[in-house]
Amino acid sequence: MRVLIALQRYFPHGGAQRDALALGEALVRRGHEVEVLCTRWDGPPAPAGMTARVVPVQVRSNHARAAEFSRAVSRVSGDFDCCVGFSRCAGLDVYFCSDDALAVRLQGRWRSVLGRYRTLLSLERAALGARCVLFLTEPQRDQYLRHYAPESHRILPPLLDPAAASAGAGSAPEPGDRRGVVAIVTDVRNKGLDRTVEIYSRLDAALHRRFPLTVVAAKCPRSLLRKMRRLGAECLPVQRSLRALYLGAAVLLHPARREAGGKVLLEAAACGAPVLASAVCGYAPLLEAAGAAKILPEPFDAGSAADALTALLVDEDQRRDMSQAGRRWGGAQQSGAHLEVAIDVVEQAA
Repeated sequence: MRVLIALQRYFPHGGAQRDALALGEALVRRGHEVEVLCTRWDGPPAPAGMTARVVPVQVRSNHARAAEFSRAVSRVSGDFDCCVGFSRCAGLDVYFCSDDALAVRLQGRWRSVLGRYRTLLSLERAALGARCVLFLTEPQRDQYLRHYAPESHRILPPLLDPAAASAGAGSAPEPGDRRGVVAIVTDVRNKGLDRTVEIYSRLDAALHRRFPLTVVAAKCPRSLLRKMRRLGAECLPVQRSLRALYLGAAVLLHPARREAGGKVLLEAAACGAPVLASAVCGYAPLLEAAGAAKILPEPFDAGSAADALTALLVDEDQRRDMSQAGRRWGGAQQSGAHLEVAIDVVEQAA
């Protein structure tokens, strides 16, 4: 079977990008031929057995690029047995939905009449017209079903890769040996880097010395970088594996503005890092129920969030309980279960 994976831009650290590559590799192991169509490929060459085709897009604006990519997908999707989309576009058989519903965000707002948002809404409508839509969580699914009626849909098991799932089986540092607040940022605004820095800046100086902040980000605005340096924090480039950081983290801080799922939450918890995340994060309630996370309520308040982070950092017993709960949760997950569900859907849609 020939499978096309439609992903507007590939970069190694993105959640959807990692899921797309993992699905492609799993399909190759099943004996299928996989091609990734994108407008940019920023990273190492495609894994063995997969090919990447880059279609040049000359337009400048984000929404125009998205529309041009959608047209490119429609032109070639007929050459494949199944087209799986990780970006909003037309011509899909299966849509792997990793975003919140744009229709919900724009409902009743004047921005919805602007050309940019009309274009993005039309692409979302087209993507939800796929034969099957794969959702990350029940709340995300419910968002979409308020506006769309997909032909069929499935909710995927938590997207935890095998390496993270097995982290709980080995030895891990004691909470007293975990010496950092860690933030993983793939999108400066949506993942709340400014919120992270503001929260951390409100901690006592003694906590700054004891629990330095480490941010992993593709880019960091100069204004935030200057503030981080004054706080003794550091910004690291994106790394292929974050396991060592998770294992050394006293807390993973993730005050995102938008996060349909939040794979970093799952990975950190499985490695024993207590999670403090905003309520918008799709996987946060799952980890809270497991005893591995605390949730920052909406609307976001930096002062309350700083109080919550302080309470967590000074309470070693609570962090120990959360660390053990996260590792137990990770160890109980069926490795690759989400990929098996996705592959079954792809093969049935062909």
